[in-house]
Amino acid sequence: MPPQSSHDTNRVKFVYNAQFPAPTAIVPDYLLRNEQFTPRQGRQLGMDAMVAFYRPMAEDARGELPESDRQEIARQCIKQLAQQIDALCNRYQLLSPLRSRSASKESLPEFSLCTVKLVFPR
Repeated sequence: MPPQSSHDTNRVKFVYNAQFPAPTAIVPDYLLRNEQFTPRQGRQLGMDAMVAFYRPMAEDARGELPESDRQEIARQCIKQLAQQIDALCNRYQLLSPLRSRSASKESLPEFSLCTVKLVFPR
């Protein structure tokens, strides 16, 4: 069904239903029913985490930005993902694979040399 108004054409509605005990149910439940933040903040945290990983690929698929802009977006997303990894490592007292001197070079991703080409059917 086509959108009802021009306002609707500029929005995307994302609805996902999941059943416990699946992680896809546990995580949204945590984000929506956490006493440390409001449900709106929880939804934003979840969206921020998802965007940090998928935005560069989504921009590639859209094909509207020049390569230099897409690379800058990827750099910013990598920075956000590294902050998420650091937060998990700090919370659970784990050695960060991104910061560890003892981690072998083969086990670490080479972000500066990373090239991903995704082709989506049209």
